[in-house]
Amino acid sequence: MPRWGKKSTRLPTADAGTLSIPNQNPKPGNDCHLAEEGDNHNGNSSKAKTGSDVSHEEWREDRYITGHEETSSRQCVGRCRKYPHSMALNAMTPDASSQRNEFEHSGLALRQDVANNNSSIDQTFTDTSGRREMLLQQQPTQQPTQGPMQQQRQMQAIPEQTDSLANALESVARALNIQDKDSTLTMETLQTYLSDHNSKKEAQKSAVPMVQMIHRVYRRTKHVSSEHLYLDQPQWIEGETSSRTAFAGSLSVHNIPAYLSKHPEICGVIYRDYDITSFIGKDDPDEDLNTKVNPEQTGEFIEPITRSLSSAINRFFEYYKFNTDAVASFNSLKLIAPYVTIYYARKDGIPSFMATLERRQHAQFQILLDYILSRYEDDYSILDEMTSKGKISHAYIEYLFKPGDTLVLGKDQEARGCLCMTWLRKNKPKNTDFDQEVPNGDKPKSTFELEAWSWDLDGEFFKKESNILVEFDAKDFSEKNISDLSLRPLRFADGATEIRLKTRGEWFWKCRERQMVSYDDTLQGLHHSSYERYMVDMAMYRDLHKSESGAVKRDGVSYFSLAVMKQENPPEENFTYLAPLTLKAYNLKKKKWTNVKLDGLRQVSWNTRAFESLVLKEKTKRLIRALVSNQIEAEKSTDLISGKGNGLIMLLHGGPGTGKTLTAESVAEIAKRPLYPVTCGDIGTKPEEVENYLEYALHLGKTWGCVVLLDEADVFLEQRGLEDLHRNALVSVFLRVLEYYDGILILTSNRVGTFDEAFKSRIQLAVHYNSLDLDQRTQIWRNFTHRLRDLNEEGIDFADLMDNIPQLARKEMNGREIRNAITTARQYARWERQQDQSFKLNYNVVKEVIETAGEFDEYINILNGGLTQEQLAKDEGIR
Repeated sequence: MPRWGKKSTRLPTADAGTLSIPNQNPKPGNDCHLAEEGDNHNGNSSKAKTGSDVSHEEWREDRYITGHEETSSRQCVGRCRKYPHSMALNAMTPDASSQRNEFEHSGLALRQDVANNNSSIDQTFTDTSGRREMLLQQQPTQQPTQGPMQQQRQMQAIPEQTDSLANALESVARALNIQDKDSTLTMETLQTYLSDHNSKKEAQKSAVPMVQMIHRVYRRTKHVSSEHLYLDQPQWIEGETSSRTAFAGSLSVHNIPAYLSKHPEICGVIYRDYDITSFIGKDDPDEDLNTKVNPEQTGEFIEPITRSLSSAINRFFEYYKFNTDAVASFNSLKLIAPYVTIYYARKDGIPSFMATLERRQHAQFQILLDYILSRYEDDYSILDEMTSKGKISHAYIEYLFKPGDTLVLGKDQEARGCLCMTWLRKNKPKNTDFDQEVPNGDKPKSTFELEAWSWDLDGEFFKKESNILVEFDAKDFSEKNISDLSLRPLRFADGATEIRLKTRGEWFWKCRERQMVSYDDTLQGLHHSSYERYMVDMAMYRDLHKSESGAVKRDGVSYFSLAVMKQENPPEENFTYLAPLTLKAYNLKKKKWTNVKLDGLRQVSWNTRAFESLVLKEKTKRLIRALVSNQIEAEKSTDLISGKGNGLIMLLHGGPGTGKTLTAESVAEIAKRPLYPVTCGDIGTKPEEVENYLEYALHLGKTWGCVVLLDEADVFLEQRGLEDLHRNALVSVFLRVLEYYDGILILTSNRVGTFDEAFKSRIQLAVHYNSLDLDQRTQIWRNFTHRLRDLNEEGIDFADLMDNIPQLARKEMNGREIRNAITTARQYARWERQQDQSFKLNYNVVKEVIETAGEFDEYINILNGGLTQEQLAKDEGIR
């Protein structure tokens, strides 16, 4: 093992040109060429099958024009200054490549001429296009005697010829980027350069693409962060003192771009990371380095160096559609271990994808593929077997999710669907120091996160993105059922969950349009379901809440066209699985917007029988039905002013409990329209408030086609007088609003004696409800008993109740009092059955309830001098 002691405080540096790169022998039949210990980057490596037909020049042209290439140029220029005769051609810029080839051709011809001629030669290169003009002047052995004039002319010609040669060599130097003020390019150095370049070029032609392994050792503290790079596997070695150790390799790399520029055969780099932060300050002088635990590998990723490999990775993601329409985690072109993308591509069939690649892309991507499969194939096989049984362990959790998967988050009724956007990413584990006691007995957690989206609706469908965190017990590596996980792919969910999500999504698609629904509120934890009516209208909600803080804000972009929105079925296959849990809806009874669970929505079941059970004269019921039907058919008004007086306004007046409110509810049922009840407490008493609220309520009523019920409207219908201007303003506002309402409006009152005269002409139909007589009370008792039978409850003696209806009807009661008596008797009987299972609801139980409640009525009757409420109202002239 290499040691790092006092005598050797610096590790050997991986200097390009002198370092032999380590090699990891590939498996038999493997085309991968992985550079590790023992590998030779000078072209002596065994030839990889997939890259044998790719020349060195093609690899050079495939390199990124990045900082790596710039470093290469600077290194080569520096070398030229020291050794101008051995300048590397790969330092040339792309713009000079054509000139380089032409000058190289001329230089080779020139070198041949020099070799064959022993005489002195003057050469002149007339231009940089490869054309040259040779001026050969061979000196004879014996020369005739020259005169003074001849000698002078010859002496003048020699400098001119020398200058021409120097200029030509300078032009060659500029074209080949061989320029240095401290060096002189001669014919000999040019000849040496050409010879060296050709030898180097021939040697590099046999270079094949390979990937280089680089180990990164880093530590991070609050104040400092350091990183060291090695070509070999780091190990624990002795430090400067006997009490200190270091985790390091023998072959360090200080400048990756410079290193890569000197090894053009490298098409990608595999980085392996080791974090030694937790080992700082824990050296044991007596500890044997051979047995000291090495830091665990914290990560690994592959970074492409060439354009071909980068393009191949891009095409890989596009081919398998691992990235959705959102930004996923691999757009940085880094393949991150454990290479989940390769795992899924392997299952789908990689050869079909490889056939789509170009020659160089195929060769380089195959190198990465061979490395990944040789290293992770065993894990992939274990995972295949595990998931085939519906199991997964903590060690393989990253493989479970991929972009484009439909996921299920939550359990049972809280389960909801979402679409995965990114691969599962591991966050920094919590309580990872197992030697330290975890506070409060909590187990150490490993936290993962991914991004996902689901559909939402605010009048338009839009995608709602979220960041999902998933925690696992960091020390539990046992296999678990995937269906038991809080986050799991839909393909591993149980059948009941899939049906629930699909049904929810179908309701969600229906809610794109205005929809009146019944709501099963047992999902809210109530003991019984009241099936209240709600109006789902997200466009209305958005319009009414634009100015509120926190209101929904949208950019108006719709994901679906109008034609798609009109379709009966959802537009996409997985649409129904991506619906939200809740939606905003308007409670028609409580008159407010609230969240409702989509799982609780039901189709409205209209009770048309309720109108037939009304205790009214038959001709009155027929008249009401006729008016409602005509209004529904939207017959045009004969009024000359358009939009005025087109509504149906009815007044129901009479004593309490005579059926006024029930009539209004029954009208809504036969019209199959929502009932929108309004009370005086909702409206207020200030004229401005009254007008604003009435306009708001009638606007909703008109938009949704409601039957608007203004219950106990006496305060707005009273006769105006000079003594109360405030009341006069209320009545005037109410009259004006009613004048222009086009829907169905029902007013109820028990004080018609104080009505303002102006209301009479605005009311299309007024129905009076007298106090109930014996026959009417008998009919009401019978109706309630039949309704009680429909509930199908146990412990009720229906025969006894039906036989004693005449006795029950003799008691003077209104309809509301009869209903209260039956409701109270049911509750009393249910409580008694908890004590005695044989207890039954019969005539005697109802009679006892009536007698107990009647004691209060008898007391009031005594206070009124024996007069009933009906008699008192008539005496006062208000009914």
